[in-house]
Amino acid sequence: MKYETKDITTVKRGVIAQGVNCQKAMGAGVALALMTKWPRIRECYMANLGGREALGSTHVICIDNDLYVANCYTQEFYGPGDRKYASVEAIEQSLDFAFSHAKFYNLPIYLPQIGCGLAGLDWELDVEPIINGLDKHYETVDTTICVWS
Repeated sequence: MKYETKDITTVKRGVIAQGVNCQKAMGAGVALALMTKWPRIRECYMANLGGREALGSTHVICIDNDLYVANCYTQEFYGPGDRKYASVEAIEQSLDFAFSHAKFYNLPIYLPQIGCGLAGLDWELDVEPIINGLDKHYETVDTTICVWS
């Protein structure tokens, strides 16, 4: 696993995994940046299952031949940044699917600090250990954490 200061919307080949909520709201953070660049992401998100049943699932959208965006349903709700909205269990479950997709297609995976920021989790305590575990389990998948500058 490596860290890069990189705009995740500039990735040209790989699987971009992002966290989304289950309320059909995609108006801030990484989700907003990705749907602005590729409006199809929002169209697919709005057409997909929402609500609590979606928590922990992943919907993969093909953007181009070797470029995919994985909408990982990591939080049931969203709101102001004063509480935790993301679920550690949902992050692990949904990212496992995204990593599996990357492995199957022999592609790298790119992640923001998923579940942190607007979703309220702590990167080092809550999420980084999950990513480290997945990175070890899917050892052939090149994992990059994109840190916004």
